[in-house]
Amino acid sequence: MIFDKLFNWFTNSKLASPETEPPDFLRDSLPSVSYFDISQFIDIPTYPIVIYLGCEGDDVIRDKSFNIKAIEDALGCSYHYLPAIKNTSSLHSLSSAITYCFPQWNQMNEQISEVLNQIDYNLFYDAVYSAYKLEKPNAPAMLLLRPDKEPMLYPIDISQPVEEAFFRIIRNINGVFWNDTQEAVRSRGNDISYYNPRSNYRESEEESTVPEYDAEEHFPEEAKLISEEVGLQIRLLFENGHNKAILEIYNTLITHTKIHRPELITKVNKLITGSEISLSRLVIDEQSRIWLPDYNNLEIEMTPLAKTLYFFFLKHPQGLMFHDLVEHKKELLSLYGRLSNSSNTNEIKKRIDDLVDMRSNSININCSRIKEAFVRKIENSIAKNYYITGNRRELKKVTLDNKLKYLQNITK
Repeated sequence: MIFDKLFNWFTNSKLASPETEPPDFLRDSLPSVSYFDISQFIDIPTYPIVIYLGCEGDDVIRDKSFNIKAIEDALGCSYHYLPAIKNTSSLHSLSSAITYCFPQWNQMNEQISEVLNQIDYNLFYDAVYSAYKLEKPNAPAMLLLRPDKEPMLYPIDISQPVEEAFFRIIRNINGVFWNDTQEAVRSRGNDISYYNPRSNYRESEEESTVPEYDAEEHFPEEAKLISEEVGLQIRLLFENGHNKAILEIYNTLITHTKIHRPELITKVNKLITGSEISLSRLVIDEQSRIWLPDYNNLEIEMTPLAKTLYFFFLKHPQGLMFHDLVEHKKELLSLYGRLSNSSNTNEIKKRIDDLVDMRSNSININCSRIKEAFVRKIENSIAKNYYITGNRRELKKVTLDNKLKYLQNITK
């Protein structure tokens, strides 16, 4: 419940409209759009969710008049009810979240929606029981899923009035949330840091001098910033309560639909590529465009300076410290001169000078833009294999296996 409220607070907060993309000659200067840290929101949400599981011949919600919204309000957490999703805008939202988190379905939203709309309710219920290795009761049930906790199944006593049976379970679930909150408070009780009022005291004016900016030191914080524009796109994907558990179940269902319902696959045969996510090859073409061909030829677009930095790190898979970039200035100048299409040699030199200067934040801004280019298109747990990562005072590198890199056009 706490996690869900935090997420709802974020998705309901009002963001300023993103600014228009600047012209090419300005695109590598300091960003004109607002940048902020939403790193905690770029992964697939794992907040608590309750899934309604009907049973064949006795679906108490569909068979009887009941206020679904009342259940959602009483639970205080995300609530997934498949019949309410079909034939609505929620179906498009769900398919968009699936194609973002499972890029093997990239550009196939309509086909995904069609399959989801035709999935049999009982097939979905059976898939959930199977996924969590739960014994299926002879009654409808509500399944509570929480991060890092065992699933909890609550069969609905259909011999009682529907409202009474439902809200007895809801009270039990709210009790679980309360216990989780108390446990979290207790676990943090012995991990409290207190402010030392003398911690900022300096004996002399020399000691109080503000340290010089060092891009290497600030990489972990600054490289994870992404623009409001991309942050808005990502949060909209998950604003309807889609979380990791639900998306994984639907991904598996879509993949195995040809086994359970072969008649549904005649129109969408291309979807059947396997349920596990495998990393795509990374290809740089003759025009220096970046492609992920195994995700239906997904193109990753970057500004010229960000692409220069990215190509440089692809050419050096062993990784480098930022402080060592100055030793590769000639190589960076050559790359940027080719990618920028600029004839202004002074401007090219200045951009690269800033990039290798650890007193400038240019290197971190462009690492941020590289990351943003990927998380704009694919979910972060996959994207992180493609962008530049590394800890403070450690080698920075692109961790993608070299066997998946096809870089002939930047290694010449």
